[in-house]
Amino acid sequence: MEKHHFQSKKNPEKRLNMTTYSFYLDDGREDACPIGILPERRKDRRRVTRKSIMKWGKLVAGSYVDPNSIHFIQMEL
Repeated sequence: MEKHHFQSKKNPEKRLNMTTYSFYLDDGREDACPIGILPERRKDRRRVTRKSIMKWGKLVAGSYVDPNSIHFIQMEL
């Protein structure tokens, strides 16, 4: 996968890397269905855990969805 870099508005020479999480719902009948993308905004990477990422995925998917059917892919842009 190609890695994209974004430039800072204040300092065009500085490149910004962005982490995103693509969430999918797998109901077992078809291919996994995309349900959303979460850009990581936390500066303190120690706060990023699988549990904290999945909390957002469950919120987007809704309370009727089995949490075990949600998965995500982390991407560095």
